[in-house]
Amino acid sequence: MKKLLSISLVALLLLTSCGNKVAQVSNKNETVITVGDKNITKGELYGYMSAYVSSASYLKLRKLIVEHYVPITAELEKEAQENLEQEKKELGDSFLATILEIGYKDEADYYQNAVLQTVRAIEMFKQYIKTNLTTLADDYKPYQIRLMQFDSESKATSALDQVKDGQDFEAVAKEHSNLFYQGLKEVVVRTTNYPKVVLETITEQTGPTLIQKVITDEVTKKYYVIQVIATDVTKFEAEFIERLQIEEQVINDLYAEYAKAGKFTVYDINVLETLQDNYPDLFE
Repeated sequence: MKKLLSISLVALLLLTSCGNKVAQVSNKNETVITVGDKNITKGELYGYMSAYVSSASYLKLRKLIVEHYVPITAELEKEAQENLEQEKKELGDSFLATILEIGYKDEADYYQNAVLQTVRAIEMFKQYIKTNLTTLADDYKPYQIRLMQFDSESKATSALDQVKDGQDFEAVAKEHSNLFYQGLKEVVVRTTNYPKVVLETITEQTGPTLIQKVITDEVTKKYYVIQVIATDVTKFEAEFIERLQIEEQVINDLYAEYAKAGKFTVYDINVLETLQDNYPDLFE
C-alpha cells in the first residue's frame, strides 16, 4: 500500500521540498488558506509554484490537511524511520544523490517532508476508509478472488477440472495460467480493468465459491477460471483499503471532506476562483 499511495502523493511531496525556489511576492505573510488552526501564507504558496497557483494551492492544502488531522506519534515515527532505512538500503550509494536531484536539501529534509508526510497521509487514508467502509463497499462492490486466464478453452477447462479435483488453485495457475494471472488473492471492484463478463460473473456470487464453468470473453477470446474467496468486505478490509488507494475519486473525496470539516477558507480571490474552477468538490 505504501508505495502505491506514495505515487498518488508524489506531486505534493515534491512541492514541499522546493524551498530553494522562492519567488519575491508582496505581503508574503498574508494568509491565503486556513484549515482549522493552520494557515498557508501568500509567501509560502507563491514561493512554490507561482505559475500554477491552482495546483500549488491544492497540493499545499492537502499537506495542511494531513498535518491537521494526523499528529506525529511514536508509532508513525517508527514506521517512517523503517521506511527511510529501507529506501536507503534499496538505493545504496545513490540515495543522497537521488533525493538531492528531486529537490530535497538533505536526508533530514527528505525524511520530514516526504517519508514522514507520506506515512501520515496513509494513516489518514486508512482512517477515512474505515469510517466510510460501508458506503464505499456499496459503491465499489469489492470481492476477494483468485483468477486464471487462458488463450485456449480446453486448457482453461483442464485447469478448472484440476481445481475441482482438489488441487491448489495457485499451484494450478502457476503451472498453466497466463504469466500475469497467477491465481493470487486479489480484490476486484467495479472499476477493475477486467472484461465486463468477468466482473458480472463475480458480482453475481453471494458467497465464497469456485465458479463451476469457464468464463469466456467473446471480445478478446480469453478464458477465465475464477474462485470467489470472500464477498463480505469485513473479511478483507485491509486489502480493500489497499485497493482503493489507486482510486483517484476516493482520494479527492477524502481531501474535500476534510477541507470542509476543517473550515477550509480561501482569502485570495484569484486562488479562490482557480480552485473553484479546477477542484469544485472542495466547495459546498
